[in-house]
Amino acid sequence: MENLLPENCILDKGITGCGATTLAIENDRSTLIAAPTVNLIKNKMQEHADLLGVYGGVTNQEIADYLQTHDC
Repeated sequence: MENLLPENCILDKGITGCGATTLAIENDRSTLIAAPTVNLIKNKMQEHADLLGVYGGVTNQEIADYLQTHDC
């Protein structure tokens, strides 16, 4: 059985460290992940080179460029 997260929903997992963020990143679906800290975003960006982390200082143009070059 595959480990799948539910689709088309807001999932508040409530428990940290259970692997749901990594599972969401590594699945084959476009996913928006809200993280509680910039450090967590930066850490996930280092672990997964194809991510776009959006936090203070990221421009609308950077987001648009990412969306044009990725299958989202």
